[in-house]
Amino acid sequence: KHVAVAFVLNHALAVGVACAVWAVLFAVRLYHVQARDAPSHFGASMAVLMGCPGAAYLGALFLGQHLLPRGLRARVFLDRLCIHQHHAELKREGIKTLGKVLAASRSLVVLASSDYFDRLWCVYELGVYEKERGTSGRLVVVPLWVPPFTFALFAAEGLGTVVAASLQEHAALLLNALGPAVGTALFITVVQALPSAIYCSMVRTQLRLRAVAARKLAAFRLDATQVTVEADRPLVYREMRQRFGTLGAFEAFVSGDVRDAADAAIGVSRPPYVRLLFGALPLLWYAAVDTVSASDANVAAQGFASRACYAAGNLYFYGCLTVVAVPASLATLQSMAIATDSAGLAARWLAPCGGSLCAVFLLSCAAFVTAAVLIHACDTRRGSE
Repeated sequence: KHVAVAFVLNHALAVGVACAVWAVLFAVRLYHVQARDAPSHFGASMAVLMGCPGAAYLGALFLGQHLLPRGLRARVFLDRLCIHQHHAELKREGIKTLGKVLAASRSLVVLASSDYFDRLWCVYELGVYEKERGTSGRLVVVPLWVPPFTFALFAAEGLGTVVAASLQEHAALLLNALGPAVGTALFITVVQALPSAIYCSMVRTQLRLRAVAARKLAAFRLDATQVTVEADRPLVYREMRQRFGTLGAFEAFVSGDVRDAADAAIGVSRPPYVRLLFGALPLLWYAAVDTVSASDANVAAQGFASRACYAAGNLYFYGCLTVVAVPASLATLQSMAIATDSAGLAARWLAPCGGSLCAVFLLSCAAFVTAAVLIHACDTRRGSE
């Protein structure tokens, strides 16, 4: 849960810090390469242009709250830390004021585990927040498996770049045999196979959590809930009666309004853009590695007049894939899954092979269009010269 809290609070900031570090290092590395008129060592470039931004991300992820001015830091109420767990009187006072805290909160972030909707405290907080804020509040459900899946997506993308580096000679043969645009699209297809499979698994897990939450909340009963300290149950029941009138009224509210709110929060069709962007960042970072480590002969063989032109072409192609193509393709896949889930079709076509093929197909089309535009621009430039 510590990682999940850091992910919720600092992930976007950490991605920004990592990209800023990468941009500075790339500019410095490219300047030195052009000044020496000799390519950089591939291994050293990988360590600097991919390892250093990755380390900067991890540092900002866990220490990001110290990087911002005090006025810009998020103010967070963590129930387990802000309500005393051992002093009976302080705990009683904390439970009494919990409703006021929830009513004053702009959003409620739920770090959901497999048993979240079975726990008395958790469902009580959901019910109070939905009653006090309703449509004016913002319920965000972040399952505990989201950070590991996101990191796995990033690692798989990085592995794909290593595969791309080791298969450069085969890639060149592929480009010559099929044509640059088709060959590039097919090569990107191979590289993106593992990341696409991981993301499909992530979406399937999200749909399973949605179904579990809907089933448990629809049949919610207080006597079936779990509580770590059984002595807390009478205290929570008393607060329920004061806010909802009867325990039965609370159960009905959970079975209706809370279930609908949780279903909408878990079944969001468009994931945060920065999460998808993070998963694709190794592509962009590898573009910098390839730019500074490619030999002059390789640059000329690909039709570029100079390393500066090669850098521009690389940044355009991998930048489009990173910033637009990969996030858009994965977001489209998730939207399709959410849209077909209500009809019971998502589980069929989102199988490990079917979903991955769909995502890879979307990415291949995007890579083909991007490469074709770049090739046309290069041909036009050479023709004008």
